Amino acid sequence: MHVPQELVDLIVDDLHDDTPSLKSCSLIARTFTSPAQTLLFKKIEILPPKPDAQGSRSRDSPCQRFHDILTSSPHLAPLVHELHIVLVGSETSFDYDENGRYLKECRAPWIMTNRTLSLVLPLLNIKRISLLENSPGEWNGSGDFSMNWNNLERDLQSAFAAVFSSPMLGSVHLRGIVVQSPAQLLSLFIEATYLTSMSISRKGHQIMPKGKKNQAANAPKFDITSTLECSENLESHKKSKDCVEPQLQVLMLDEIVTERRARYNDRTNPVVGVHREHAIKVPLRLDTEGDL
Repeated sequence: MHVPQELVDLIVDDLHDDTPSLKSCSLIARTFTSPAQTLLFKKIEILPPKPDAQGSRSRDSPCQRFHDILTSSPHLAPLVHELHIVLVGSETSFDYDENGRYLKECRAPWIMTNRTLSLVLPLLNIKRISLLENSPGEWNGSGDFSMNWNNLERDLQSAFAAVFSSPMLGSVHLRGIVVQSPAQLLSLFIEATYLTSMSISRKGHQIMPKGKKNQAANAPKFDITSTLECSENLESHKKSKDCVEPQLQVLMLDEIVTERRARYNDRTNPVVGVHREHAIKVPLRLDTEGDL
């Protein structure tokens, strides 16, 4: 019995949120394989590797398995439109002991030492990318366990830079990233001409106190964490006067929400420290004439 392809597509589409059923459909017949795989690979989430019995990260990681799939079945790579990379997640315990200390050692995100992700990213032409640190805010107040851009492997930096500058990219969500400066963060998207949505949270940058830039690594540092969420409308070709020089032609801000937390710690004297929190919520709207 021949089932029209239009009917097959309707059946598969009705199962778009049922992953087990889609996997079964992809194995039924050739007419079901393509539409099922299209939905299965449209949105991919790469989770951190789970620790083995000795507490070390497993070599058989989700990222490695995904790379193996793409290299063995290259026709699947173009199907991936959305990529979510979880930097820190459920594989890490955030439980306290009776003394208020974490039961397990806090680990830096797995991608800081991973060498497979830099091989995966060039295979994809994604439209949406998210890098998410799913941990309690107090667990990572200093940003030591966020993705530190300057400490990434050079190959991975280049792979991310290519994704961020891709004309296909329309949406970015970064949660848990440390950069040298806000300008460095913006420079990553200088070629992102079709970027229409950006969400940045738990973004941090470290600066040295004035006059102490040349001190040793154990010198006091400021840790600043801020949150920025905005939406951008690129329908017009007129550049906003407030838009920083990346290729964004018009920036429409319905609202900017910032939260700043400044912490000064003298690492040579743990007793000395200053902590200050500050939050601002500023609603903004930019009309087609570029006036606030």
